Amino acid sequence: MLRVSFVKDELNKLLASSASKPVIKINAGTGIDRVVTGLTADLVKNMQQKEAILFIDTGSSFYTLPSAALDIAQIINTFAPDDLSKVAVSIDIKHPGEDEQEAIRKKAAKTGASVISMPTDFSVTYTYNGKTIAADRFSQYVERAIELPAADAGKVTTGVRVLEDGSLYHVPTYVKRVDERDFAVMNSFTNSVYALIVNKASFKDTAGRWSQQAIEDLASRTILTGTGIDKFEPARGVTRAEFAAMIVRALGLPAKTDGVYNDVKAADWYAPFVSAAKSYGLISGYPDGTFRPKQTITRAEAVAIIGKAWTLAGQTAAGDSDAAAALAGISDNADIPAWVRPAFGSSFKLGLISGYEDGSVKPMRTVTREETAAMLRNLLIRSELIESK
Repeated sequence: MLRVSFVKDELNKLLASSASKPVIKINAGTGIDRVVTGLTADLVKNMQQKEAILFIDTGSSFYTLPSAALDIAQIINTFAPDDLSKVAVSIDIKHPGEDEQEAIRKKAAKTGASVISMPTDFSVTYTYNGKTIAADRFSQYVERAIELPAADAGKVTTGVRVLEDGSLYHVPTYVKRVDERDFAVMNSFTNSVYALIVNKASFKDTAGRWSQQAIEDLASRTILTGTGIDKFEPARGVTRAEFAAMIVRALGLPAKTDGVYNDVKAADWYAPFVSAAKSYGLISGYPDGTFRPKQTITRAEAVAIIGKAWTLAGQTAAGDSDAAAALAGISDNADIPAWVRPAFGSSFKLGLISGYEDGSVKPMRTVTREETAAMLRNLLIRSELIESK
């Protein structure tokens, strides 16, 4: 294992002489395991004041870590340190053992996917007085990339995060060429083991439909699932629980187990997704404390969530005048509820949603599975989290 260490005085001098948002590049050399040490919580706090970004390059992977993503409050609440300089912050980039790698390959094979990269573990830890905790969740997307084998550069479907139970979970991924080499760039709110897969999904009942490309792309990325063998039911309505699960999977958000609504039980399959969507500010329930998970979701409700997801992805909503102009071009804009009009206008202007051939958007109509696929794919492409294929 190669250790690359920060020199405190040099880093502080660099920060003092830098403008806002400096990128601190660390060439960790090439090899299997790399760990960056010498960073302390007080240095992180200094970096945050300049909105500094760490860029760690190992040759076969890179990790872009905004200092703002590191939670000083978590450090203080967990350790209550008398001095932040005594809290060590370590960044590790390494490959799991061969047994774990083989388990990942087997898990992927069971779903019909193939792993085409060396799984890579990205982690950040805080240590104080002999106690270590993982910084495994962030308040914003953190970017990491794995080099693609030359023969597979055009084949990769998506990156995935390996969960504690060994299952694979979609992470928004696009391919980027750097110095004549191809990298799969993944954005995630968590640290974990990541891998790249090739996967192909299709359904007999979507062939030839306007939504076929969106459905197959998102299903191949493991965001959407079918309703049976070769069956997707594209025109079927979507429930509020299903939409919450789809948006959480699309964004690659970590599922949560906190109970947040009195009609969502911990044992319900959708409970972790509803909890995650609530935690990240994507959904809200009703005044009586319910979420009504089995109730179908209207296009207006779906658009409100899409608008919040756009902001969560670090994007900016359309300006008021642009949003208003977009609304004016909708034939049934008078039917759009006041509470969702700004989100509707912005989403329409940005191309996240589209209307019908007659110029209407039918805001109170139940959103269908194929419409959901189109919305989610538009969201991911236009926020530059995935590329259009």
